[in-house]
Amino acid sequence: MHAEGALPIDSTSDKSFWHGYTAFYEPRLPTSINGLVLEFGVFKGNSIRWLQARYPTATIVGADILPMQPEWPVDARATYRVVDQGSEEGVAEPLADNCSSRTAPTSHCTSRAA
Repeated sequence: MHAEGALPIDSTSDKSFWHGYTAFYEPRLPTSINGLVLEFGVFKGNSIRWLQARYPTATIVGADILPMQPEWPVDARATYRVVDQGSEEGVAEPLADNCSSRTAPTSHCTSRAA
C-alpha cells in the first residue's frame, strides 16, 4: 500500500532496482511517521522524494558520502549530511544533530551509554 501521492519505490529508487530492498521493507514500513527518517545513500534523490510523499509529516535526513547534489530535492523537511558509513561516529552524528536541536525528547533521541 502506498501513501496518497507516493510513487511505488520500485518505480523510482535504486533501493529497489539495484538493491532489491522493496520486497523486504515495504510490508514492514509504518503507515505514518511524525518524527525523523534517516536515509543512507541518497544517489539521485528518488528515495528522499518517495519518503517525503509517503511520510508528509516526517523530517527526512539524507546521509551520503557526497555533498548535496543538484538533483537532490530541496524542501523545508529535508536536510542532508555528509556521512561515511564506515565511521560509527559519522553515522551517529546526524541523529545527534537533530536530537540536540529539539526541545522535547522523542523516541529516536536517546543518549547512548558509555
